[in-house]
Amino acid sequence: IICKIVEVKEYSIVYMPNTNRRPEHLALSKVLNVEENVTDDISRLKERRIDVKEFFRDNGKGWAFGFRGGYGHLAGRVEMPPGFDDYIRKLRNGFNFGADVTYFLGKYFGAGIRYNMFHTRASQSNVYGINRLTDQAFIGTISDNVDLHSVGAQFAARFMTKDRSFFFLPSVTLGYLRWDNSTIAGTPYNIIVEGMSYGSNFGFEFRMVRRIFFGLDFGFVTGSSRRVRMTDGRQTKLEQLDRENRFSVMRFDAGLSVRYYL
Repeated sequence: IICKIVEVKEYSIVYMPNTNRRPEHLALSKVLNVEENVTDDISRLKERRIDVKEFFRDNGKGWAFGFRGGYGHLAGRVEMPPGFDDYIRKLRNGFNFGADVTYFLGKYFGAGIRYNMFHTRASQSNVYGINRLTDQAFIGTISDNVDLHSVGAQFAARFMTKDRSFFFLPSVTLGYLRWDNSTIAGTPYNIIVEGMSYGSNFGFEFRMVRRIFFGLDFGFVTGSSRRVRMTDGRQTKLEQLDRENRFSVMRFDAGLSVRYYL
């Protein structure tokens, strides 16, 4: 097309054909080559559209796969006797890993599935205590090796800069939570708690190459349950807690993320 460029918009170019006095529109995704007297803005927009292979074709619809990992912190009450401050401090801090699959219904909103895992551990020797499974007193080693899993339905939003190089991604998650603690209190046994979970995340992502974004992710997960199951493989004990003493947990996460858009 031999023409005069009138305006460069977000998705199209407004141009004036030599044979027509009225301006016309051309989708930016259809621009394959630009020659002579091209402004820097047009060159940059053309190059970006080709590089990302029409990233927002169909108004932004498509799949996104995200992975994240970093630091995690347990908040809330930890049931330990006085004098175990260092033990509790170790138990509160750990690392987290997460992944999600999201289908964006358009430019701004999407839904999918999110999984998060938090791991922490602590141990101490020469301790006197009571084994919760057997109700027997002991003198020896205590340890907690905790994995906190959460998985659920995710509802996400996506906001972006004009050139689509930076995304802000808030999301909420509703689903299932499982506390899995391989503990030792004189003898080893497992403590398992299952319940409903609620979580929220806030992601900040920068486009690095084509469809791959890197960024920072911050979030929290919380849940509670009134049923605690303990087992050592030979015997099982189920505790039914009252409302005031129910098991509850809250975890805060901060880490790095990478996301790939199909």
